Amino acid sequence: VQDAFGTTVLKGAEVDITPDGRLDAPSGLLDGLDLVVASVNTKLEMAPAEMEARVMRAMEDPNMDVLGHPTGRVIGLREGNGMDLSRVAERAAERRIALEMNASPDRLDLSDNDAFNVYESGAFYSLGTDAAFADEMDNWRWAVIMARKALLGRERVLNSLTSQQLKGRAWRK
Repeated sequence: VQDAFGTTVLKGAEVDITPDGRLDAPSGLLDGLDLVVASVNTKLEMAPAEMEARVMRAMEDPNMDVLGHPTGRVIGLREGNGMDLSRVAERAAERRIALEMNASPDRLDLSDNDAFNVYESGAFYSLGTDAAFADEMDNWRWAVIMARKALLGRERVLNSLTSQQLKGRAWRK
């Protein structure tokens, strides 16, 4: 959709990955979106193998474009979920699902080190701020710094794509 100023506005949503690995929104709704971020936001205490199976199942959904805050960590509150990030990144690369680098100072998830370590898997990345308030948009600066520290090539960062490439899910082809 283009607004009166010629700005392209894309439609997207973050949806929860249910404990059994489904996306917690009707397919009919997700089909109409330009970008779907799926994240584990509930039942966070699962064993690492169970969490990994949950995420792997979610990645089978053709509507999923980005795995949000992959390790689930919140600095000073909760450690990461312990799943094998290398296997998750490999599956994400196969399915052409991007891994979020969430630059909220509370998360930094995927960290620059983790992103660097799984880059060879062929993974794509999506930089995010986790902003709930206008002043949190400053987190973009940290997202870019994290991506640079991880030595990510712009061709594998969704934020480097044009709106038409995003809308047409060019990285998924």
